[in-house]
Amino acid sequence: MAYHPTMSPSPSVRSHAGPRRRGWVIAAIAVLLVGGGAAAWYVVGSGDGDGDGAAPVALGSAGRDGVFEFVVSEAKCGTKTVGTGAAAATAQGVYCLVGVKVTNRADAPQTFDGSAQKVFDGTGTQYTSDTGAERQANPFSWTEAIVPSETVAGRLVFDVPMGTKLTEIELHETLLSPGVRMALR
Repeated sequence: MAYHPTMSPSPSVRSHAGPRRRGWVIAAIAVLLVGGGAAAWYVVGSGDGDGDGAAPVALGSAGRDGVFEFVVSEAKCGTKTVGTGAAAATAQGVYCLVGVKVTNRADAPQTFDGSAQKVFDGTGTQYTSDTGAERQANPFSWTEAIVPSETVAGRLVFDVPMGTKLTEIELHETLLSPGVRMALR
């Protein structure tokens, strides 16, 4: 019998490409579903923490994200250095120091991550905290656990361009929590 290239293979010869290909398709779908879910969580969860798009919490009032309750007391900008001596930190622009009280409302000690906090100016430009400068501006480390019902007061430090006018701070329980927006004026 002559071989003809247009003939299909014998039914006794099975290709194993089908199950492998099916496995890759299932894996690709799983990745898309997980990625899509994460993107949806980010879009929905990146709001102001109260879920309804309300105005930021007023300066001096309590706001909450997760187990932490926050009260912002003040925001002062214009400082070029924090700390003293050789350990002093120097801003590239100027430092804005935000006075904040953090209360742990959980039943177990929780760590407040200063690096998860953000401030915004009137144009919506976001700035993250300068954790090195925060070590100089506070008598404690923000990375120490806060015991249940304890309130810790300190300053978050942000290095911003000179002339920046901050309007809001977004405080977070964790890096991935939705956060709560609080007014700085």
